[in-house]
Amino acid sequence: MSLISCDWVRRHHNIIITGPPGSGKIFLACALTNKACREGFRAFYIRSPKFSYQMALSRGDGSYGKTINKLAKAHVLVIDDLGLAPMTDSERRDLLEVVEERHGHASTIVTKSTTRGSTARINRRSHHCRCHSRPADP
Repeated sequence: MSLISCDWVRRHHNIIITGPPGSGKIFLACALTNKACREGFRAFYIRSPKFSYQMALSRGDGSYGKTINKLAKAHVLVIDDLGLAPMTDSERRDLLEVVEERHGHASTIVTKSTTRGSTARINRRSHHCRCHSRPADP
């Protein structure tokens, strides 16, 4: 399956892009999302820290369900810099809630920075997920 054909969106598959800072992870994510938008799909981009902030805020003001629904409606959700800082239990639950709500009817792109010599600790059990690592520049 070619990523540029947007079949991954039509099939509701997810993409995880890992690599060191500056390797072009978000550039690749935005290029794929831009192509999906030009094919008529709706997209929503959010950085991981803002995602956590918005979810906590919505929990506090009573709009949590509305926020989950908003994130679930986008054909493509891009979450940038996941794991930049350690996540709290409630942040992990919020992320799981959004991913579960989208599962099977929408696609998600996640970018995650890694350092040289480390590997991303990502659960690859999902058969609806493609993982791509961006190598560091020499």
